[in-house]
Amino acid sequence: MKNKKLKILLFILVAAFVVFSCKEDESPEPHILTEKEKENRKINQWIIYSLGTYYLWESELPAELEAGAGDPETFFNSLLVEQDKWSYIVDDFEEYFAEFEGTPKSMGFSPEFWLYNGGNNIMIVVQYVYPGSPAEIAGLKRGDIILKIENMYLTPDNYYDLFTGDSYSVQLASISGNILNQIGEPISIMAETIDANPSIFHDVYDLNGTKTGYLVYSSFVAGSQDYYLNKLSEVIEGFQAEGVSEVIVDLRYNRGGDMEAARHMASMFVPLEIANQEDVMVRYMFNAALTNDVNTQPEMAIERFEKGLVNLNLDNVYFLVTSTTASASEVVITSLQPYMNITIIGTNTSGKYVGMYVLDHLNNNGRYTWGKHNWGMIPITFKYANADGYTDFINGLTPDYEIEDDLLSAVPFGDPSDPLLEKAFELISGQVSTASFKSQAVDRGFVRLEDDRFSMLNNLIINGRKLE
Repeated sequence: MKNKKLKILLFILVAAFVVFSCKEDESPEPHILTEKEKENRKINQWIIYSLGTYYLWESELPAELEAGAGDPETFFNSLLVEQDKWSYIVDDFEEYFAEFEGTPKSMGFSPEFWLYNGGNNIMIVVQYVYPGSPAEIAGLKRGDIILKIENMYLTPDNYYDLFTGDSYSVQLASISGNILNQIGEPISIMAETIDANPSIFHDVYDLNGTKTGYLVYSSFVAGSQDYYLNKLSEVIEGFQAEGVSEVIVDLRYNRGGDMEAARHMASMFVPLEIANQEDVMVRYMFNAALTNDVNTQPEMAIERFEKGLVNLNLDNVYFLVTSTTASASEVVITSLQPYMNITIIGTNTSGKYVGMYVLDHLNNNGRYTWGKHNWGMIPITFKYANADGYTDFINGLTPDYEIEDDLLSAVPFGDPSDPLLEKAFELISGQVSTASFKSQAVDRGFVRLEDDRFSMLNNLIINGRKLE
């Protein structure tokens, strides 16, 4: 009996040894990276290097970072700090750069998205249309409501894919109370490479003897060979020729763009003496490593007004703004505040007091260190302050006169019944309007939807050029 127990025990021990030995020997097969995973790892290595070099919050990145073979966009977003609402990455740098140059392939209208039907559906309201674009030729205009695309109602699940198509038909609607009513026949539009001149509307008004220029500016882009800067100069030269002494700048839908364009505009409005002296427009603050570089070249941290441009030598500028007004738009407003009277009309701006670089696959030596790819990274790399040190306006710039922009009751640009423009006219002319304005968007139960995927340009730098 004793021997039997011993044999059973020995059997159990041997069996256990065999099982254990098998587990030790059964090492998993090494994972062989696919070509796509190899490419992802190189891109993720590029992300680590770039954020470690340029990111404003570089010191808050994990101490040890490994470039896995996962999706680069997911990896990039996982590294952003909590307060960073702006950094992003794109997988088609060439298309993105075309937008920066002001030559995007587009229908040519700017959308504003609204939820209705308890959030189950989305409608698009047209903020503005670029002159000469496919949208304008098709008959779209500011304030138009798009109810359907390709005869399909828009929902949170399908609206992005439908809207970003290259060719489609749109069905317009009108509003009666809180009801949307389909009107007219479908309108067909096809995207083309457009001339996105940001000076989309301008005019001169005589307000009780005061010549007043009004400019609607959609984005800050310099354009190829400064084409759009020259277009802006032509507008200001026209104002000067007509004896304009007051200016209203409409930045309601301007999300930002190129610092060069922002400096160009501000330099034409600031008092002539300030421009001629090339006084400080804004100062930049970087991470510790870049700050050390800047300390050896202090002017890298300063943006100055530009002399030699046409200059209106103004005492006042009136800005029309919304929560969409961001970045370079806020730079122009805040940079002028230390030197002249600035009046802000509308609602709080976006509050983007930081700037970015645009980084592609090339390193500083122009080599494909991580392999050639078409990804572009746009991380926050600096914040700015005006000459008085004003920065960190997290909640945006506060308007002097709070008036909500209601696209659902929109009128054409330049129409004196536009509530924001009407207030500016009132302040300049001294003639108080008896009209009252109440936002109908809130009353009707529609809710505006923010989608950062449709933000075009932000605070940027390309090849050493600061962009906003």
